[in-house]
Amino acid sequence: MRKIIPFLIFLLFFASCISRLRRPAMDGFVVDYNNQAIEGCIVGETITDSTGYYYLKELRYNQFLLTELFAMEAPPLHVYEPVEKDGYIGTSISAHSTFGGGAGKGAHWNMDTIFLRKKNEVFDVDKMVQNHWSFSANKYLDTLYCINANFNPQARDKQDFYYEYMSHCDDYYKKFKNPTLPDSIIKRKYEVTLDDTGHFMASKYVMYRYYGIGKFNRPPDTTKVVGTYKYENGNLAFHSALKELNAIYKIDSIDRDLLILSKIALSK
Repeated sequence: MRKIIPFLIFLLFFASCISRLRRPAMDGFVVDYNNQAIEGCIVGETITDSTGYYYLKELRYNQFLLTELFAMEAPPLHVYEPVEKDGYIGTSISAHSTFGGGAGKGAHWNMDTIFLRKKNEVFDVDKMVQNHWSFSANKYLDTLYCINANFNPQARDKQDFYYEYMSHCDDYYKKFKNPTLPDSIIKRKYEVTLDDTGHFMASKYVMYRYYGIGKFNRPPDTTKVVGTYKYENGNLAFHSALKELNAIYKIDSIDRDLLILSKIALSK
């Protein structure tokens, strides 16, 4: 009987616990700016293989059921894992889910590709601008915030920029009154593809504000144009039928996957 009671207490304790997620299983690749796999890169507690691939196993913990019942909701989940390799500028994987701690066993996140920059790496800027860019902009397009398909917002060093990019193209990020957008617009975004011949294709997407009962948004507008551009002395000059983009922009910052442009003059 003396042995049975502790055993029953042990069973009661664990029957009163609920499994919570500390970290989902995570995988992805780490490569350099030339798309070459980086072997031996530290990602959390593991390292990448010869293809740059890493895998982090799922981690869980037990939480007392009564405490969770009082909370009335699943706990938040925040994941942070360093990404480091000698000779490269390190970063980290950082992701958040408001109620992610309540996910069931077998949770898995694919973290896509992390690009690491070599220390003292020199860019061919003329070549780097030849890409497909998504632009957002402040109210008068004085500053353009640009990302391309390589951009991974899970990389911690990119998250502040991603918020800046999103807050200039969508009212949601400024609590529905975004001072960076014209008053009648709730979303504005540009897609621009620059080729190696000095030409570009651009599309402008605009969603309009809802004005009250009985009044409806105008349908979203999409405008597509073809234009020319010129890169010279650290500046980009655009010319097309899309008049608001007809300007000369200084390249304030450029990386493999992001670009910041500041207007310095109108195009002639």
